[in-house]
Amino acid sequence: MAKDLFRNLNLNLLRTFLVIYQENNLQKASVRLNVSPPALTKSLNNLRDHFDDRLFVKVPSGLSPTPFAEKLYDNILPSFDNLAFSINALHEFDPSVLKGEFSIAVSPCLLQAIGKDLFTEINKQAPELELHLINWSKTSAEDIQNGHVRFGINYDLDDIPKEIIAKQVARDQFKLYMRKNHPLNGEEKVLRNIAKYPIATLLAADWNTRRSHASRVIEKELPDVKPNIVFRSELPSAIFEVISDSDILFPTSQYVHIERHPQLTTASIITTNESFVFEISIFYHYRNKQDPILNWLANIVERIFSQHASINQ
Repeated sequence: MAKDLFRNLNLNLLRTFLVIYQENNLQKASVRLNVSPPALTKSLNNLRDHFDDRLFVKVPSGLSPTPFAEKLYDNILPSFDNLAFSINALHEFDPSVLKGEFSIAVSPCLLQAIGKDLFTEINKQAPELELHLINWSKTSAEDIQNGHVRFGINYDLDDIPKEIIAKQVARDQFKLYMRKNHPLNGEEKVLRNIAKYPIATLLAADWNTRRSHASRVIEKELPDVKPNIVFRSELPSAIFEVISDSDILFPTSQYVHIERHPQLTTASIITTNESFVFEISIFYHYRNKQDPILNWLANIVERIFSQHASINQ
């Protein structure tokens, strides 16, 4: 008869196992669990004895799970998520009681566009919450995976971890931003006319750090034209300053509040396809798919994009 691994098992040890698995580091896991490293080591040894498996082995980067630990994690995580949801559902969700820090990783294109509106709406409903809006970086997907960041907003991404859910919430049709007296104002905003001028683009981690999207589109649709990308930055504000007194063009999100840049104007980019149309998604770990906080945030984000799109039509 197979050994009953559930009998006499302390469920707190399973939560400890989940956190160690997510962090792959005992020091980080001890901080997250608010226990001392020696106490955490003792808990891990109890788990090893119970399951008769090493569970984790040391590697240069920290800890690596054994095949049994990987199977255990995949099997118990959904049950823990459902248990947490069932218990939390006993009380109606009220954002006004939320406290502490909450981090959201946002694409720099979108952070510039909706950051103020996002903070204003969240702060109105959860005034005691300390909101951290941070630029999406190379580690953001990993941060969402291990719980350091709970929520992300970005364009559709390739190669995200399988544990992360991407849910589409809006579409973004990039527009062209330029100074008000720019020579292009008298021309049709087709790609060949745009390509006559120098172009600035954002550097956005996990999306276009190697080559800008504008370069790829120009090279594909106008093979006889060399893209003239003269400036790239991680900061939209730096690009807006540069284009305000130069002939440089800046293709970026339609959701930018142009009224906050009185020296600039904007125009639609005329193309025969959707070369400058992108899907916007929210990103979160699947263990949080029933988290009322994330559902609340998702509704706020969708509403902000919907309101902006209506204004821009």
